[in-house]
Amino acid sequence: MDNARFTRRPEAGEAVRRRYGLEGRRIVITVGRVSFEKNVDLVIRSLKLLEDDIVLMVVGQGPALDGLRRLVEEERLQDRVVFTGYQKGDDLVDHYSCADAFVSASVFETQGFTVQEAMSCGLPVACGNGRAFTDFIRDGENGYLFGLTEEECARAIMEALDSPQAVRDRGMETALSYGLGPTTERLVQVYGEVIEENRKRRDKERRLSM
Repeated sequence: MDNARFTRRPEAGEAVRRRYGLEGRRIVITVGRVSFEKNVDLVIRSLKLLEDDIVLMVVGQGPALDGLRRLVEEERLQDRVVFTGYQKGDDLVDHYSCADAFVSASVFETQGFTVQEAMSCGLPVACGNGRAFTDFIRDGENGYLFGLTEEECARAIMEALDSPQAVRDRGMETALSYGLGPTTERLVQVYGEVIEENRKRRDKERRLSM
């Protein structure tokens, strides 16, 4: 992940808020392919347990989108859910910058890039308690984890929105540790270790064959 790109841009974020008429609202953003395993429907339903000024912004496209739009209408949450469509580049950073917190209810992520992007932009995060997220999210320290119920999701969202600066700072530190530089260094180290192990194995095989 390019931490230099994913940096909060307050003025651009305010412009995004004005574009969607969300001034004065608390925005929780979710980003990624809008597929069924992302469990965005759970996040939408959890809004009913949260205060009315909290809005969910869904950034992305995918096969579950039409069903989610219908769910929003059925739950009468049209004024609390915004579908922005696919965003990329600076536009994506600007959408992160308009938000107050990030949420993902997916438990099938392999790397969790969007979570790391959000953390790099200074957002507190609330994530489903599964797979990739538990590799780098420590509940209550640099983010919040929740089980897949509306009550747990709503609780974690509120914890993220109300999180102290220390949690946000540790989230940014975590994102930096997954940036291009540190990740490249770790990869080079792993390759070096593998090469050295292979060299030792070949040397041992040669000695045994003599």
